[in-house]
Amino acid sequence: MPQPPIEPRASEHLRLFQINLNKSEAAHLELVNSDLSEKCDIILIQEPHTTTFGNIRTHNHFWQVYPSSQQDSNMKAHSGIWVNKNIDTRCWKELPIPDTRDITTIQLKGDYGRLSIFNIYNPCENDSAEVKLHQYLQSRGQDIHVQATDHMIWAGDFNRHHPL
Repeated sequence: MPQPPIEPRASEHLRLFQINLNKSEAAHLELVNSDLSEKCDIILIQEPHTTTFGNIRTHNHFWQVYPSSQQDSNMKAHSGIWVNKNIDTRCWKELPIPDTRDITTIQLKGDYGRLSIFNIYNPCENDSAEVKLHQYLQSRGQDIHVQATDHMIWAGDFNRHHPL
């Protein structure tokens, strides 16, 4: 008797790495040429370096996800997520947040349920990322957290400092 197809799922244990590259080409190239594919499943990047042609280099062993606004050459991405190619592409998807270059979001499906990862770059000069995130969660919250097995991670460079 044929077995039903196994639904693809991400590993129960995910290894995340977060870094702000501060638009540094040297730091970005070091990351691209590193052995992180053996150590990390998800890489959360803030302020990636953009080449003179408007491209963002990505490690060969990772899929890149950047805000959809990155397609507009006037809006260079401030955040990005790299997903290790060892994670089946049927186990994760991008959750696009329109009109922002500061928030990149993916959702994974695994034994733990659904995990939504928000990579946020909050600029020093305004609260635009916070406003966009709030609007998204208000309008699309049902895509993020419905069941007890749904989880959320917020990571990033929040650029908020206590006055003391």
